[in-house]
Amino acid sequence: MTKASERRDSGSSEKFAAELEGALHIKEQEELIAQCEEQCKIILELVDSDVLSVETEHFTDANHGSRSTVGLMVKENIVDNMLTGAPAAMCKKINKGDKVLQVDGQDVKDNIISLLLGADIPGTRVEVKLLRAGAEIEVVLVRACTVDLADKRMMFKMFTQTKDISVQKEDTKLAGLIDQIIDLWTKMLDADQVHDETICKNVENMQAEADLTVRTLRELLARLHAIALSAVASAAEIASQESELFKELSQCKLDIVQLQVHSLNGLLVCMHTRIYMYT
Repeated sequence: MTKASERRDSGSSEKFAAELEGALHIKEQEELIAQCEEQCKIILELVDSDVLSVETEHFTDANHGSRSTVGLMVKENIVDNMLTGAPAAMCKKINKGDKVLQVDGQDVKDNIISLLLGADIPGTRVEVKLLRAGAEIEVVLVRACTVDLADKRMMFKMFTQTKDISVQKEDTKLAGLIDQIIDLWTKMLDADQVHDETICKNVENMQAEADLTVRTLRELLARLHAIALSAVASAAEIASQESELFKELSQCKLDIVQLQVHSLNGLLVCMHTRIYMYT
């Protein structure tokens, strides 16, 4: 074997090793992309999960009476009070002393309780028209589950009963103190409600941003995968072209050798002819 052949074989081996290394590298990239895609799927499942759904412990038995409530307390169709944390209080549109004119388009007489209950299904809407200082106000409330408000209703009931006892005993100081307690308790519950709503909004915004980020990442991974496949296809095409080129080059070398042999044979014949002539 000539040195040129050895160099050619050595170069081919190095080239084959380089191509094999490149193919393995591309395969490794595809495996990493697949792993990243699987992680994105897991993240999306975590982001879309209901992390705000938490069971709340209740301490008051509410398995009797109505299933729903708007937390509106009326006397002779006049708003006397509102249950703290209930829809009527949370809407911030109803005041004590407002007169209830209509519920769901029906005039209110002595049937206000049954009208406010409606079908007694938590989550249903109820439209209330009120009168305040000569102006009509329309409010839409969503009936809440009685069980969720049972503890607050019991607390309010106990406060009210305590105040009634103090009034009967003409203890104005105690009555005033109870009013202050109810007012502070109401403000605390309102602040807790706003706090909880803010947390819910923040979590929902975070989930939306995380969802968008992960989906963008998946699109980038898909593009990277397409680039890797394109690189594999290009490498295969280049290898095929090199193989064809190598065949053509080998054929050219063979043709040149044959041409040289043919020329050499012709030269030898000519020399033999001349030698024969001289002899």
